[in-house]
Amino acid sequence: MNCIFAVCRPFFISVRGEYMNISKGFYKINGIKIATPESCTYSLIDESSEQSGRNPHTGTNYKDIVTQKRKLVCRWNAIPVHDAYVLAQNMKMRGADIRVTYFDIADFKWETRTFYTGDFSCSYLSPWVGQEKFVGDISCDFIEK
Repeated sequence: MNCIFAVCRPFFISVRGEYMNISKGFYKINGIKIATPESCTYSLIDESSEQSGRNPHTGTNYKDIVTQKRKLVCRWNAIPVHDAYVLAQNMKMRGADIRVTYFDIADFKWETRTFYTGDFSCSYLSPWVGQEKFVGDISCDFIEK
C-alpha cells in the first residue's frame, strides 16, 4: 500500500457509485496523505448569535445559527515513532492553520477545509530497546477555522 504510516488498512466506500480506497488518501493534511485513523468522530457544530437563548418567561428556546463548523477527533493506534514524528510535523509544527481533506458527512462529498489543531498527544509503548520504537494512543482534534 502507498501510505506514509504503517497502520493503513484497506477499506472501500461508495460515494455516488464511485468506490474509493480509503487507505490511499481518506485524510490529507496540507496535501500529504496520512494513514486512516483507527477512529474519527465527526461533529457539526452550530455557532449561534447573541440573540439565541431561552425566553425566561415562556421557556421557549430561540436559536439564531450564524454558521456551522466541523470538528474531527482522530485517534491512531500503535505506529512507529518516525511515522508519529511525521504526523506531528504535519499537524502541529507547520503553523496554526492546516488544510484537511476528508469526506464531509453533512455535505456528502470530499472537501478540503482550513482547520486548526487541538493538542497532539501520544503514549510511549515499551520496550524502547532495539531498532523499532513505537508510540500509541495518538490523538489530535481538528477544529474548523
